[in-house]
Amino acid sequence: MEAIEIDLIDELPKIRKILDNSTARQKTEIEIVKKIRDNPQPNIVDIYEVVEPTKTEKGYILQEFLIPLEDENAPILQIDERVIDYLDTLDRDLEAALSQLHSLCIVYIDLHIGNVGWSTKDQCWKIFDFDHSGILKNDAGVCLEDEWEIEPEEAIKYRTIKKRRQTPRSKSAKSKSPTRNKSAKSKQTKKKNYFNYDKEAKILFNEEKNKVKKNTRGYKACRECNKLTRKRTISPTDKTDSCKRCAEIKRKLQK
Repeated sequence: MEAIEIDLIDELPKIRKILDNSTARQKTEIEIVKKIRDNPQPNIVDIYEVVEPTKTEKGYILQEFLIPLEDENAPILQIDERVIDYLDTLDRDLEAALSQLHSLCIVYIDLHIGNVGWSTKDQCWKIFDFDHSGILKNDAGVCLEDEWEIEPEEAIKYRTIKKRRQTPRSKSAKSKSPTRNKSAKSKQTKKKNYFNYDKEAKILFNEEKNKVKKNTRGYKACRECNKLTRKRTISPTDKTDSCKRCAEIKRKLQK
């Protein structure tokens, strides 16, 4: 079992994730975080040190401490109020993080509100926790998008995404001509692209995020920009529940 410790080093809190080499997914995470450590990107958690476990000694991953998007102390799923004002940059930062991972032949898979956090050090969103991710084969610097080097563990998120990526056969396919059936068959055998699994993960993440927004007390979503904003910054005179920034833009356009 892995454990989490918080270290205070250079007055900045850091997370020490203890590894005991008991699972295959820990070995996968070690390979991934070493790639991340050697190829840093602003929207992926900073990795400071990787010590691999041995038969006699536990290892650990020393990484940056982030404030999770999810309020872990709330009785229901809701967004942590410490990061509520930064949601407008969340999508941009996630796209940048996934792009960097894909350049390293890593498919993240495990995108959910518990694996995204705000960096007070760098003032941006970052993703972390890679033990449910996978690595594609690399052929002379080119990621083979349809071949796993290390396939993700068969966890719930991976199974869900695989199922969603399966294209169901149309009921009307049987009544089509042989030529059309041949064309449909060729489409079904189209080369896989495992990077698309992260597109599916992003869709699931947005669905989860929007549900959690509704549970977040003291905040409303602006109908114009969809930013979750403190209720006091929602224009009380605007029937469309716009934030003050969007309400001001509308007023200027109406002049």
